[in-house]
Amino acid sequence: MVLVHGALSDRRHAFGAVRPLLERRVSVYALDRRGHGESADGAAYAPGCEPDDIAAVLDAVPRPADLIGHSFGALCALEAVQAGAEVRRLVLYEGVPRDGRTISPDGLSGRAEALIRQGRPEAALDLVLTEVDHHGPAQLARDHHAPSWSASVAGIEVLDRELEVENAYRFVPERYAELSAPVLVLAGAESSASVQDDAQAVAAGLPDARLTLLEGQRHGCLHRAPDLFVDTVLDFLWPD
Repeated sequence: MVLVHGALSDRRHAFGAVRPLLERRVSVYALDRRGHGESADGAAYAPGCEPDDIAAVLDAVPRPADLIGHSFGALCALEAVQAGAEVRRLVLYEGVPRDGRTISPDGLSGRAEALIRQGRPEAALDLVLTEVDHHGPAQLARDHHAPSWSASVAGIEVLDRELEVENAYRFVPERYAELSAPVLVLAGAESSASVQDDAQAVAAGLPDARLTLLEGQRHGCLHRAPDLFVDTVLDFLWPD
């Protein structure tokens, strides 16, 4: 199983609670996306870099492999499979929008980058967590005290490019007509209507996909209800 984390995180913080539970059942490979955690950044960045990185990891691990992406990592994972990376099953937990502007409003990346250039990374992070639809004021208040806050601050350095990729993305079902892997699309049952609508549209637009809402959860089920997340994923990967 290969795990792909989202923006403002790394493999250790994103999957620290769920990885030990998953490893009871399967071998787990959690990657640090470029510019995060222990992964260095490349000389240049383009939207196709991250799907290529995921494909390279999948080529290096035992087959068959399942792929799980969270938040921006879900979008990267979906694009990797669309581009031909071979997986047995695919899990997408939020992060794939119908229209990227609903997650990353126009101009947000530029405003965040301006704060970073002023030497105010935490102010940039506050701005993003306030305006990105996955989060909100209550989430922001919790995140300031979360163990992952330092990883989020570190991740802000490359966030502008990830926001630009997200902002430019549009979900077009025809692009995924050849996708053969079964897909589980996850969203929090307490996530915003827009996030749930995105998840429903993605599940309906992929050839072999189903939607599951995680009861009582929003974007942070990996941390707040790891057993629920793992049970849901394992039921999909190995149905009775």
